[in-house]
Amino acid sequence: MKIKTLVRLLTFSALAMSVTLQSCKDDEVDNTPGAKNYTNGLFITNEGPFQSGNGSVAFWSRDNQTKDTDIYNAVNGVPLGNIVQSISVSYGKAYVVVNNANKVVVADAKTFEAKGTIDNLALPRYFVGVSETKGYISEWVGFSGQGRVSVVDLTTNTVTSTITVGVLPEKMVYLGNKLFVTNSNDSTVSVINTQTDQLESTITVGDWPSGIEADQNGNLWVLCGGVPSWTGSTATSPELVKFNPASPTFQTTFSFNSPDNNPSRLTINGTRNKLYYLYSGGVYEFSINASALSSSPVINRYFYGVGVDPVDGSIYGADARNFTSVGKVVKYNTSFSPVDSFDTDVAPSDFWFVN
Repeated sequence: MKIKTLVRLLTFSALAMSVTLQSCKDDEVDNTPGAKNYTNGLFITNEGPFQSGNGSVAFWSRDNQTKDTDIYNAVNGVPLGNIVQSISVSYGKAYVVVNNANKVVVADAKTFEAKGTIDNLALPRYFVGVSETKGYISEWVGFSGQGRVSVVDLTTNTVTSTITVGVLPEKMVYLGNKLFVTNSNDSTVSVINTQTDQLESTITVGDWPSGIEADQNGNLWVLCGGVPSWTGSTATSPELVKFNPASPTFQTTFSFNSPDNNPSRLTINGTRNKLYYLYSGGVYEFSINASALSSSPVINRYFYGVGVDPVDGSIYGADARNFTSVGKVVKYNTSFSPVDSFDTDVAPSDFWFVN
């Protein structure tokens, strides 16, 4: 009996140790870099304290309605740098534009493990991937004079050539083997032929264009902030401009009332038939078939950034608060009622949705 009892105790102890070790092993796996899967949710870029700290990327999960902050640092053990300007996901990789650090950080889009860095940039703003091996980055270069767009070999993460465009280039859209680049401190959109990587033409729009989107009909919409009076120049009214890329001189223009109240952060919904932008302390909606701009916001609250979920049409507003403490993101349903909110990192500004 004693021998049998001893055998049972030894067997039980071995099993218990095995379970304990397996449990510890599972915990270790769950906490290793790359264990998380950043899918079915949205990335939020946080600029960070201006000139005094590191920006970050946070992630919000649609599945369990939870957030992870500063995910690049958490996975890789190093911060992104200052200032995190924007994020774009292309062919399974996330491209995080870090403005003051003059680089684009490349990470696996699902795990956020580091995959490289694109260097030798000058005040980069936005990234657009056009294939698995090729992308473009808009760069201010300086705070005056012409900017540029860098052509990037994504297999080596190196700049292969640069294309001179207008002053302070910002958002870009890739459509029909052409890249349309807004030049936010003049009144033009630069058109780059992506097969030759040459500047093909320049389209005149309203003053200070910064946002651009393609709708479901293949038309382009450009949000122009207008020249404000504080520049010392003659103030001009903001405009929303529509044109077909095949005939860009034939334009439909919608003018805003106030020259000094600049609309910004143009975005579009998943079906690409409704535009959204920030203006006059609120979020405005514009149907691509509308005949006039709306006179009232759909969300009457000031935000620093706005995004629209292409899956369900939810609207996310980024509240930067005082730009030094943690910011906040508020989620609205399609009836424009707030349904959720969560704190994020310092100065949230931009969104990218993933499935």
